[in-house]
This record gives sequence, C-alpha cells and structure tokens, in this order.
Amino acid sequence: MLMVFAVYRAEIRNTGVTRVTLMKRRFAVSIVSIALGLGGLTFANAGASTKTVGASGGSVTFRATVRNATSCRWSSSPKIAGFATTVRCKTGTVARSAKFQANASTKTKSYAITLTAHGKMSTIIHWEVIQAGHSTTTTTTTTTTVPPTTTTTTPGGSPAPIDFSGIGQTVASDFTVEGGLAVFHAMCSACHVGFIMEIDHADGSLVDTPISVSGSYNGSVAEGMSAGQYILVVRADPGAPWTVEITQPRGVAGTALPTTFTGEGQEVVGPVVDVPDLWFEATNTSSHDGNFIVEIFGADGSIQGEPIDVIGSYSGFTIANFLRNGPYYLAITSDGAWSIALSAI
Repeated sequence: MLMVFAVYRAEIRNTGVTRVTLMKRRFAVSIVSIALGLGGLTFANAGASTKTVGASGGSVTFRATVRNATSCRWSSSPKIAGFATTVRCKTGTVARSAKFQANASTKTKSYAITLTAHGKMSTIIHWEVIQAGHSTTTTTTTTTTVPPTTTTTTPGGSPAPIDFSGIGQTVASDFTVEGGLAVFHAMCSACHVGFIMEIDHADGSLVDTPISVSGSYNGSVAEGMSAGQYILVVRADPGAPWTVEITQPRGVAGTALPTTFTGEGQEVVGPVVDVPDLWFEATNTSSHDGNFIVEIFGADGSIQGEPIDVIGSYSGFTIANFLRNGPYYLAITSDGAWSIALSAI
C-alpha cells in the first residue's frame, strides 16, 4: 500500500553551533519503509567538528550521542595506530580517544575522524583534526640535495600507473605516491595456499595489510595515503606469479545517479557524483559466511564511512548521510557476488 506524505527532515550536524535545516519533500513511500526509516538514527552532541592538537602530539577525545543503534565503528584517515575499532552501542553516549604522534614536519597535518552508527539504517558523523607543524628556532641552515624526479601523468591528470610483478614471496621495490586515494589492483591466479599484500612505510613500519586471502585472488582495494615513499610486500605461494598495479585517480568525473554496480569478491568501483546523502540498496551472496563491507572513500582518499558491515549473505537498504569531498568511490569486501544500487536522496 503506497501513500503520499509531506516529510520534514531535521539534519543536526556535528558543529559547535547546532544548525537545523528543514527540507520539505513530497514523495510516495510504503508504510513499511517509514517504519524502518525511524530506527538507527544518530545525533551528534560532541562540540566543534574541527579540533586541534599541538605539534608535540597528544590525545583527543570524540563523543557523540546515538539512538537505536546496534554497533558503532570508529575510523580515521590517514590511519591512526590502534584507533579503528567496532563496538556495540545502543542508545546513549559513545566516546573514543585518538593518540596523535609528534609532527616533525613544519607543515600542518589534517586527519578525518569518522563514526559510523549502524542500526536499521546507518548514519555517519565526521570530525576534522588539525595538528600544528613543528616550529624551529634554530638559525642553522641545512641544505639537502635531492636527485631530480620526473613525474609522469596521464592525459586526465592522474599519475601514471605503477606496476609490479613477481613470483612467490617477494619484497617489491619502493614506490612513491601523491597524497590522496590510491587503488591497488592485484592478481595471483596460481595461488592455492594464500595471497597477502602488505604496505609499509619507507622505514619498514606497517601501514596496512589490505589483502589477506586463502587461495587465488583477483581484485582491488582502496587506501587513503599521505604523499611519500612506501614499500610493497607480497607473500604468495612458492613459484606462483603475481601482479600488482597501483593507480591514483585524480579529477575523474563521477557517474550520474541513479546507478548500479555489480561484481564479485573484493573490488573498488566508482566514482559517483558528489552528493551529501546516498541511498544504498544492496545484495550479497556469501559463499563462506564471510564479511560483506562497503566503505565510501572521498576523491581525496578520506574514509566517509561504512554504510554496510555485516557477516554472510545480505539483502537490504541503508542511507549514508553528511558525505563530503566527492566524487565517491566504493570499496567492497565480499566472498561472493554482490550488487549495489545507488541513488541520491
């Protein structure tokens, strides 16, 4: 049974001064859809959306009030060691502290903190943390000679792809990326035991292990990365050939909405146009009761949230609110076939 309603939606954003925007829309929805839409709402009550930390580092605490939630996921971009986690939450206040290391650079650093509250629907809250740069008072001048570097770009403005290949367990050569989104396309069709791809800082410390599977692999993952030099570490079956291609999409026009993406396994799709709210209708057919996760990445590599994070097969819908820094890419994790239909609200 369909009925026509005039709906007023109050958007309460996570700022120092609460701003309420009333938007009137007239549309046809089912009574069942309205009932589902009343759950899983999240209201920020955490003060300013922009926080600061000194060059020497320190801890910053983030708080929000949630209602009718089941789980709350914290994440950061760039990644902060030990910060990302998922906790159970219902109705009340959730809080988490992030520990920022000293900033040895003279330039300020910017971090995006995201809280994704999952319920019958999902809501995403953002904070921005600005860390001051290190100021020096010394009068000593140090001159460092850096070999000249040539940067190759494609006609669209994106850096040229970086390609690696090897056999078995290999530590690949260093690679350098611009700051922002990087997509890693990897394949090891001859792997039977497992395939692991690890990203390390130039000093050997771990950045992330975005790929770790049993058996063969053919897929892609997204990473928001700071500009600089990194090391790629690959662990594959002895004698199994593998390839990794790193792309850095820049200035790519987003696909108009509505649109639908289909695929299988781990994959990065998009981008789609920059809109503040996205409606997701998704299905996933799990083969081994694995995770089905959908992450939203901004064009600058920032994580905008995880509107879907479930185990096993899935069929349903959800909303991602308060998005920014589009157009947007979707990073899907699945052990089976999936379909995601997107539309603007």
